[in-house]
Amino acid sequence: MVVSSVAVASPPSPFDQFRVLADPHYHIIRGERPKGPAVIFSAVVDKPYDVKHYNLALNFPEPDNFFEGVAEITVESLRRINQISFDFVGMVVDAVYLGDTTLGFLRNENILTVGLPDFVDSGEELKIKIVYHGTPDSGMHISDGTNGYFSIFTLVEPEGARYWFPCFDAPSDKALSDLTITVPAPLTAVSNGALISSSQSLIPDIHTLHWRESHPIATYLISVTIADYIVVEDEWNGMPLQYFVVDEDREKATKTFGRTAQMLEFFSKSIAPYPFIDEKYAIVVIPGGGGAMEHTTATTFGRGLLDLSYGEAVAVHELAHHWWGDDLTLTDWNHLWLNEGFASYFDVLWYESIEGSSKLLERMEKYRRDYLFESRENNVPIVNSKNSDYNSLFNAITYEKGAWVLHMLRRHLGDDLFWKGIQDYEKAYRYGGVLTDDLQNIMERVSGKNLYQFFRQWIYTAGHPRLDVDFEYIRAEKTGVFNVTQIQDGDAYEVDLPVRVKIGGKWQEMALPILEKNQNMYVSLESEPEIIRFDPENWVLKELTFRQPEVRWITQLAESEDWYGRMDAARGLGVSGSEEGFQALLSRFQDLNEHQLVREAAAEALGKRGDSRAFQPLADSLGQKEYWVRVAAIAGLSYLMDERAIPLMADILRDDESAWMRMAAARGLLPFKKNPVARAALEHAAEKDESREVRALARKILDS
Repeated sequence: MVVSSVAVASPPSPFDQFRVLADPHYHIIRGERPKGPAVIFSAVVDKPYDVKHYNLALNFPEPDNFFEGVAEITVESLRRINQISFDFVGMVVDAVYLGDTTLGFLRNENILTVGLPDFVDSGEELKIKIVYHGTPDSGMHISDGTNGYFSIFTLVEPEGARYWFPCFDAPSDKALSDLTITVPAPLTAVSNGALISSSQSLIPDIHTLHWRESHPIATYLISVTIADYIVVEDEWNGMPLQYFVVDEDREKATKTFGRTAQMLEFFSKSIAPYPFIDEKYAIVVIPGGGGAMEHTTATTFGRGLLDLSYGEAVAVHELAHHWWGDDLTLTDWNHLWLNEGFASYFDVLWYESIEGSSKLLERMEKYRRDYLFESRENNVPIVNSKNSDYNSLFNAITYEKGAWVLHMLRRHLGDDLFWKGIQDYEKAYRYGGVLTDDLQNIMERVSGKNLYQFFRQWIYTAGHPRLDVDFEYIRAEKTGVFNVTQIQDGDAYEVDLPVRVKIGGKWQEMALPILEKNQNMYVSLESEPEIIRFDPENWVLKELTFRQPEVRWITQLAESEDWYGRMDAARGLGVSGSEEGFQALLSRFQDLNEHQLVREAAAEALGKRGDSRAFQPLADSLGQKEYWVRVAAIAGLSYLMDERAIPLMADILRDDESAWMRMAAARGLLPFKKNPVARAALEHAAEKDESREVRALARKILDS
């Protein structure tokens, strides 16, 4: 097949990593959230019981030092036993009781094993009381006030609850819980569920609060947070909405959390009624940076998020977890996407509901960029049953690719069946445990479709389709021929690729059924298209390279009413070509009202065209305050290969306040690394930059 080809749609940009790394959302929902220690599973190998209830009484006579605990654990025996074991690490056990009977116990590094006075038959309930004290080695954190205010808080995901109370520390065994917490006033304590009682005595000056979670909860979601809080009160459908903050953060919290009632309304109508409406929804702000955690009915929220534009998005994400994670809880950590992929997509769906499809498109495109960045270094399936490092799962494969799977499933089934499946899935497993098979089975039952291939290729296989596309129009036959080659390693993906073509000013919609590694597909077309767009609404997770005449890209850039079409066209114009193409790109880059992603693509494309006239507009943009504009300008200058850019990027590498900006400048100097000025700047960064990431990248560039 002969194709007239003068332009190529660009692959992912190497500069995307600096856009991703500087994106607060990328870190907030994942990398900067404190997680539990690297425990890979419950240490209780033989578990002949089902936990029914945790009743914890915690006393903090010296909050900055240690606490005293009493854990009453009610279990039902599943077979005849005369001993019982719990996960428990580090704390000192003072005594163990069954009723009034003192029990013997043994400790090893991870396990507390309790001997029973006699054999217990299957079906019998036991209430084991464990008295203990100490300072947890992990899981419970003390902020001494140097980063804001004194606070104690628990963050244990995936399996660090065992560091502050004895339990069966795995999400497969949910139980009810009561926490009674005693602290010196004016401190207060927040935990899961409803507040049963609160008492404060004057002598001694102590505060005791009793919180009850009356729905089954996994150990990683049980939480305690202690600080001198005020409560910003609101309500939704008669249920308390509470924001626990220090007084100086009242206004920020009111702004960041102001639309929580709207979020609850959207999720309750689109999924199912809020699962904990008989208790509360609270957000508890803790000192420090950008972490957040979906503790049931008491989301923990890093104070630093109150100052970020993405703060509200994180609040949406954590609220979505109250259906996906707190209500329906994974029973195997390797299926974490059922929590995080769902919360990430439902965060996007909330914004789609209030800002429209353009916002959905933008967020999914950024998720795609995040995922592609991650997959270059960590190309693993979403679900890998052989994985034993649960902390490794908190990445863009789980979050962003997981969200993309739901996005594609939505298109595959259509909105009506997708939402019916979502609602049936929640209803079938409310307050219970789930695996990916449960979701697949529900969606197959609702839709009547066999989804084996869909789940196999997107969930259980690493990677994504990489499509190489050519097009030829056979005028005599009024036929368009699409040649699609899948260039990724491994098996072919099965994908219906949406295509939109413009002929005679009118749009024609079609879908290419891609089933094999290499296919020619023939479609009837009255005349040669003016514009050809693949997946114009961004429904398929992919990389796509398309060769076509420059004039089509220019037409698409000029005539696309949506920014996504203009972004694709700008990428496609990133090879040397006509004056018209150069001017079209320059105009888009300099249009301050154009969408950010279009301007980014135009900046890089200007550099790739190799026209020296692009130097000054790109160089001038280095002085703009927006981070993304400056990264785009560095990318364009790096591709342009104009040595006038060297001192500009060298200055940024030496002096810019942003570590991510310095990293972008280092990458921008890669083509010039043999130049003395560039090399000196890279060597200085490799040895003396205060950021470990900048030093490592500069050294990698010098050694390449």
